[in-house]
Amino acid sequence: MFLLARPPRLRWVAAVVLVLAGLWADLRPATTVGHPFARREIEVGSEVTSGDVDMIDVPVGLFDAVELPLLAARPVAAGEPILASATSADTVTPPAGWLLVELAVPNGALPGGAVVAVVSDFESDTPSSIEGIVVATGIDDGLGTALASCAFPADQAGIVAVAAAENRISVLIGT
Repeated sequence: MFLLARPPRLRWVAAVVLVLAGLWADLRPATTVGHPFARREIEVGSEVTSGDVDMIDVPVGLFDAVELPLLAARPVAAGEPILASATSADTVTPPAGWLLVELAVPNGALPGGAVVAVVSDFESDTPSSIEGIVVATGIDDGLGTALASCAFPADQAGIVAVAAAENRISVLIGT
């Protein structure tokens, strides 16, 4: 009777399919990838490093990849993903309440970088320094001078604008 029994081919096929399915589950490409999320609030112009973010697994292709360290082009709230649009090199978003002034800046000024406007005063021997950030560069005034749009706190932007109009200003950039 043993000679008349069918061989267990179906069981062999099932075993091979089960082993192949297990191998595929172990060796398949990753369906998630680590993406940086802000650990704390990040201000415009701040450098974002690996210490400022938590790497959280998200589905592949959900966000564009970003390389750390980078310069924040807009404010990023704690827990928010660091997006490529938040690190644009073209322009940055100034802090709320700051005003923009177009100034001639030294070569090498980049959006998000620090700018210091040194304003001279005829009545005082000591010039005043006003700190701001570069918002956009490459603005042409039509006369061959490259300008940059710089943001300053609202209470000091008027001083910078008047000093620029009266040619009583020197602009310094941070590196």
